[in-house]
Amino acid sequence: MPTFNPIRVDLSILNEYENDTLCVDNFYVNGNVFFHTITKRITFITIASVPSRDKAMLSNELKSVLNFYEAKDYVITDVHADHEFQCIREDIRPIELDVYAPNDHVHEVE
Repeated sequence: MPTFNPIRVDLSILNEYENDTLCVDNFYVNGNVFFHTITKRITFITIASVPSRDKAMLSNELKSVLNFYEAKDYVITDVHADHEFQCIREDIRPIELDVYAPNDHVHEVE
């Protein structure tokens, strides 16, 4: 079950941009971890408070977001992420995971 509250995306937007890349990252506010995503083409953002950055949490949160898009018939073709997301590559197949170098960042989601 998603830990975020989705909002309705206008159908005309989804029809115009049927495929997209999802960029993901984690950030902190007052020591609390947040899982953050943004699509490159429509710049739709999700943010969820998460208790940790372990593999299970990263995988579950990303799958929840991917399921949200899939339920709306919106195709995420690939995911761009920092090196810490390498551990969930197999969990999201057949979607391709593009992992950036350890000292590089996914600019869209930073």
